[in-house]
Amino acid sequence: MIIPEAVHSYNVYNGTNRIIGITGAVELPGFQYITNSISLAGMPGEYDAPVLGHVASQKIKIPFTMIEQDGYFAMVKGGDDIVLRASIQTKEAETSKLGTIGMVVTIRGITTEYNLGSLEKAKLMNSDITKEITYIKIVIGNVVCLEYDKFNNIYVINGEDMLAKVRANL
Repeated sequence: MIIPEAVHSYNVYNGTNRIIGITGAVELPGFQYITNSISLAGMPGEYDAPVLGHVASQKIKIPFTMIEQDGYFAMVKGGDDIVLRASIQTKEAETSKLGTIGMVVTIRGITTEYNLGSLEKAKLMNSDITKEITYIKIVIGNVVCLEYDKFNNIYVINGEDMLAKVRANL
Protein backbone atom coordinates (compact mmCIF):
# COMPACT_ATOMS: atom_id res chain seq x y z
CA MET A 1 0.00 0.00 0.00
CA ILE A 2 1.27 3.46 -0.91
CA ILE A 3 0.79 6.21 1.69
CA PRO A 4 0.80 9.81 0.42
CA GLU A 5 2.80 11.87 2.93
CA ALA A 6 3.28 15.43 1.67
CA VAL A 7 3.44 17.80 -1.26
CA HIS A 8 7.20 17.78 -1.79
CA SER A 9 7.30 20.74 -4.20
CA TYR A 10 5.15 22.41 -6.80
CA ASN A 11 5.34 24.94 -9.62
CA VAL A 12 2.69 27.08 -11.27
CA TYR A 13 2.47 27.55 -15.02
CA ASN A 14 0.49 29.98 -17.17
CA GLY A 15 -0.12 27.63 -20.08
CA THR A 16 3.38 26.25 -20.65
CA ASN A 17 5.39 29.08 -19.06
CA ARG A 18 6.54 28.66 -15.47
CA ILE A 19 5.46 31.57 -13.30
CA ILE A 20 7.92 32.93 -10.79
CA GLY A 21 6.58 34.82 -7.79
CA ILE A 22 3.79 32.56 -6.54
CA THR A 23 3.78 32.45 -2.74
CA GLY A 24 3.46 29.39 -0.52
CA ALA A 25 -0.07 28.02 -0.69
CA VAL A 26 -2.70 27.89 -3.42
CA GLU A 27 -6.03 26.73 -2.00
CA LEU A 28 -7.91 24.47 -4.39
CA PRO A 29 -11.69 24.89 -4.68
CA GLY A 30 -14.38 22.93 -2.91
CA PHE A 31 -17.43 21.46 -4.66
CA GLN A 32 -20.90 22.41 -3.46
CA TYR A 33 -23.73 20.80 -5.40
CA ILE A 34 -26.75 22.87 -6.35
CA THR A 35 -29.71 21.28 -4.58
CA ASN A 36 -33.48 21.17 -4.72
CA SER A 37 -35.54 20.88 -1.57
CA ILE A 38 -37.76 17.80 -1.89
CA SER A 39 -41.00 17.63 0.09
CA LEU A 40 -43.53 15.01 -1.05
CA ALA A 41 -47.09 14.23 -0.01
CA GLY A 42 -47.07 11.47 2.58
CA MET A 43 -43.39 12.08 3.41
CA PRO A 44 -42.65 13.58 6.81
CA GLY A 45 -40.16 16.39 6.39
CA GLU A 46 -37.97 17.23 3.44
CA TYR A 47 -34.46 16.74 2.15
CA ASP A 48 -32.06 18.53 -0.15
CA ALA A 49 -31.36 16.56 -3.33
CA PRO A 50 -28.09 17.40 -5.12
CA VAL A 51 -28.40 17.79 -8.90
CA LEU A 52 -25.66 15.65 -10.45
CA GLY A 53 -22.99 17.74 -12.10
CA HIS A 54 -24.48 21.09 -11.09
CA VAL A 55 -21.97 22.89 -8.91
CA ALA A 56 -22.16 26.33 -7.32
CA SER A 57 -19.72 29.07 -8.30
CA GLN A 58 -16.09 28.16 -7.60
CA LYS A 59 -13.18 30.54 -7.22
CA ILE A 60 -9.44 30.15 -6.85
CA LYS A 61 -7.11 32.77 -5.45
CA ILE A 62 -3.54 32.73 -6.76
CA PRO A 63 -1.18 34.60 -4.40
CA PHE A 64 1.88 36.45 -5.75
CA THR A 65 4.87 37.89 -3.93
CA MET A 66 5.15 40.74 -6.47
CA ILE A 67 3.41 42.02 -9.56
CA GLU A 68 5.29 41.64 -12.84
CA GLN A 69 4.53 41.57 -16.54
CA ASP A 70 5.12 37.95 -17.58
CA GLY A 71 3.37 36.23 -14.67
CA TYR A 72 0.95 38.42 -12.78
CA PHE A 73 -0.40 40.64 -15.55
CA ALA A 74 -0.42 37.80 -18.11
CA MET A 75 -2.61 35.83 -15.69
CA VAL A 76 -4.86 38.84 -14.99
CA LYS A 77 -5.51 39.13 -18.73
CA GLY A 78 -6.23 35.42 -18.88
CA GLY A 79 -6.66 33.08 -21.82
CA ASP A 80 -4.16 30.40 -20.78
CA ASP A 81 -4.76 27.48 -18.47
CA ILE A 82 -3.34 27.68 -14.97
CA VAL A 83 -1.37 24.48 -14.37
CA LEU A 84 -0.07 23.43 -10.97
CA ARG A 85 2.49 20.61 -11.17
CA ALA A 86 3.31 18.90 -7.89
CA SER A 87 5.45 16.04 -6.69
CA ILE A 88 3.78 14.06 -3.91
CA GLN A 89 6.07 12.22 -1.50
CA THR A 90 4.86 8.69 -0.77
CA LYS A 91 5.87 5.79 1.45
CA GLU A 92 5.49 2.09 0.74
CA ALA A 93 3.75 0.74 3.87
CA GLU A 94 5.41 -2.69 3.81
CA THR A 95 8.99 -1.52 3.21
CA SER A 96 8.98 2.14 4.36
CA LYS A 97 10.63 2.99 1.03
CA LEU A 98 10.08 6.61 0.01
CA GLY A 99 8.88 7.50 -3.46
CA THR A 100 7.07 10.20 -5.38
CA ILE A 101 4.12 10.47 -7.71
CA GLY A 102 3.21 13.37 -9.95
CA MET A 103 0.05 15.43 -9.66
CA VAL A 104 -1.15 17.93 -12.25
CA VAL A 105 -4.02 20.34 -11.57
CA THR A 106 -5.28 22.24 -14.63
CA ILE A 107 -7.65 25.16 -14.13
CA ARG A 108 -9.43 27.33 -16.67
CA GLY A 109 -11.29 30.41 -15.58
CA ILE A 110 -12.13 34.07 -15.82
CA THR A 111 -10.44 36.77 -13.73
CA THR A 112 -13.02 38.24 -11.38
CA GLU A 113 -10.73 40.18 -9.07
CA TYR A 114 -7.11 41.18 -8.72
CA ASN A 115 -5.36 42.97 -5.89
CA LEU A 116 -2.08 44.74 -6.56
CA GLY A 117 -0.93 44.47 -2.94
CA SER A 118 1.09 47.14 -1.19
CA LEU A 119 4.37 48.95 -1.59
CA GLU A 120 6.62 49.02 1.43
CA LYS A 121 10.39 49.32 1.55
CA ALA A 122 12.17 45.92 1.70
CA LYS A 123 8.85 43.98 1.78
CA LEU A 124 6.87 41.74 -0.55
CA MET A 125 3.81 43.22 -2.28
CA ASN A 126 1.51 40.24 -1.49
CA SER A 127 -0.66 40.59 -4.59
CA ASP A 128 -3.28 38.07 -5.71
CA ILE A 129 -5.60 37.14 -8.55
CA THR A 130 -9.03 35.53 -8.14
CA LYS A 131 -10.55 33.51 -10.98
CA GLU A 132 -14.01 32.03 -11.45
CA ILE A 133 -13.36 28.38 -12.31
CA THR A 134 -15.07 26.98 -15.40
CA TYR A 135 -12.84 23.90 -15.81
CA ILE A 136 -10.68 21.84 -13.47
CA LYS A 137 -8.82 18.58 -14.01
CA ILE A 138 -6.71 16.67 -11.49
CA VAL A 139 -4.43 13.87 -12.66
CA ILE A 140 -2.47 11.83 -10.12
CA GLY A 141 0.06 9.49 -11.68
CA ASN A 142 -1.70 8.73 -14.96
CA VAL A 143 -5.23 8.58 -13.52
CA VAL A 144 -7.80 11.31 -14.12
CA CYS A 145 -9.15 11.64 -10.58
CA LEU A 146 -11.38 14.65 -11.32
CA GLU A 147 -12.42 16.52 -14.45
CA TYR A 148 -15.18 19.10 -14.37
CA ASP A 149 -16.09 21.27 -17.35
CA LYS A 150 -19.10 23.57 -16.85
CA PHE A 151 -19.41 24.46 -20.54
CA ASN A 152 -19.18 20.94 -21.97
CA ASN A 153 -21.20 18.89 -19.46
CA ILE A 154 -18.19 16.84 -18.34
CA TYR A 155 -17.89 15.52 -14.80
CA VAL A 156 -15.45 12.65 -14.25
CA ILE A 157 -14.64 11.26 -10.80
CA ASN A 158 -11.89 8.66 -10.47
CA GLY A 159 -12.19 7.70 -14.13
CA GLU A 160 -16.01 7.40 -14.16
CA ASP A 161 -17.90 9.77 -16.46
CA MET A 162 -20.78 10.83 -14.22
CA LEU A 163 -22.62 12.74 -16.99
CA ALA A 164 -22.20 10.33 -19.94
CA LYS A 165 -25.87 9.32 -19.83
CA VAL A 166 -26.98 12.94 -19.47
CA ARG A 167 -25.02 13.92 -22.60
CA ALA A 168 -26.48 10.91 -24.46
CA ASN A 169 -30.01 12.05 -23.51
CA LEU A 170 -29.48 15.55 -24.90
